[in-house]
Amino acid sequence: MGGLVSRYALAYMEQNNIPHNVSTLVLFDTPNRGANAPFGIQTLAWFGANYMAEAQILLNAIRSPAARQMLVYTQSIASTLTHDPLRDQLISEFTSLGEYPNGPVKIGIANGSAIVLNQKYNNVYMNPSSPILDIILNVSNIQLPDVGTVTQGTITFHTWAVPDQTANAMVFQAIADVTVLVHGGQWTVDVLTPLMVANVSNTEPYDNTPGGYYKDLVNLTVANGTISFFQPYFNFVPTISSLDLDPSQITGLSHNVKNDFLNNTLSKKTPFDAILFTDSDNEFHVQITSDKRNFTLDKLTNVFIQNKFFNDVVINQAENILTAGNNVDPFKTQGSVIVGNNANVTFIARNEVILSDGFETEGEFYAFTKPLNCVPLRLSANTHVNKDYSIIQTFIPFSELNPSPINQKKTESLFNLYPNPTTGILTILSEESLQTIEVMDVLGNVVYSKAANNQPINVDVALTAYPKGIYFLRAYSADKIYTEKVVIQ
Repeated sequence: MGGLVSRYALAYMEQNNIPHNVSTLVLFDTPNRGANAPFGIQTLAWFGANYMAEAQILLNAIRSPAARQMLVYTQSIASTLTHDPLRDQLISEFTSLGEYPNGPVKIGIANGSAIVLNQKYNNVYMNPSSPILDIILNVSNIQLPDVGTVTQGTITFHTWAVPDQTANAMVFQAIADVTVLVHGGQWTVDVLTPLMVANVSNTEPYDNTPGGYYKDLVNLTVANGTISFFQPYFNFVPTISSLDLDPSQITGLSHNVKNDFLNNTLSKKTPFDAILFTDSDNEFHVQITSDKRNFTLDKLTNVFIQNKFFNDVVINQAENILTAGNNVDPFKTQGSVIVGNNANVTFIARNEVILSDGFETEGEFYAFTKPLNCVPLRLSANTHVNKDYSIIQTFIPFSELNPSPINQKKTESLFNLYPNPTTGILTILSEESLQTIEVMDVLGNVVYSKAANNQPINVDVALTAYPKGIYFLRAYSADKIYTEKVVIQ
């Protein structure tokens, strides 16, 4: 549920113009298109809660608001197969929020398998309509509806996985084998009778579809009885849910995700910028394996940009390396990275900025490493950039470039600012007419803005309330935009 909460919160903040300062969103086995709990187990909780405290605890979990929002099959009354209205409400709210935040890089990780055949959970195979567990509950001195007063006996509960589109298949059954008082308690009679049966039809086989599996049902115990586990592990978050695959572009719950990945068609079916799945057996839900750890660290610290046209103020950051070019990320659609005429783009990385083949700039472009001057930019032979790696100044349009791959045109500043670096007070002086000045942090958030009304300007800007680091001051004239780096020490 944590992934859904994060996704919702960031989308909400963006829609309501609340800065969130999040550059990367990692959703780890998140039920973006719903989660699953076997309907037979849910029915056991509903019916069994009348006779055992353990079933009541299970029922409380199933009926929590979070479960009702996530589960694709829930029970509002016993033996009714549906999903809860709270799920409809959640889906509607995500739709109104645009589904996902636009700002962060979105990473999707699945514990479920990307292949279709031989689904195993904890090395145990599971098929549609497979038995899950049986409980034999010892009872005495209780009242059974339509049966009578029981002196002693047992109630046996059977549960099965949902079928695959099979009509009228059984998922739950409760049978009483008890001794009952009759004739006003003068005699007893042995009774063997079904207490409840739950059949379903036209179901999708959620219980055994590829996905991150739930492993804690095996810890279930019953104080006054015994449990026989046949397959206590079941699909909890389907692979197609954690990767949020478009239902109109896949074959169903057991869609072969790996084939799409190998055929370079997967990126068109998911909203994520990068994904990771399991190409062998399913793993338990939110299991952190070494490949998932390394993948997550790589995506959190390295940024790959391709097939992108910038035409606005943009700041991209990477904790380790930022790479831009036409084929730097095999998951994404190939294409050049172009900084348009009206753009002002800044790349910031802690260790290295790599501009590969397919990077082009016609507008303003800057690159920084943190700390400055730690390593040079790595340039490919066909990249047109300034070799000064601590800052790349304004570039001229490609139409004016000479054949040499490295060219630069530096324009005199429209304004002066001092002291820079500053401890918090920055003086901005311009003898030319300006429309507006702004100070932005490295995430592009405007922390200061002043209208100049097409007049020269001489103003002191107090930045003492803001954290130390790199900021950018932008000055707008009638026909130009200039940017200068500001350092608060």
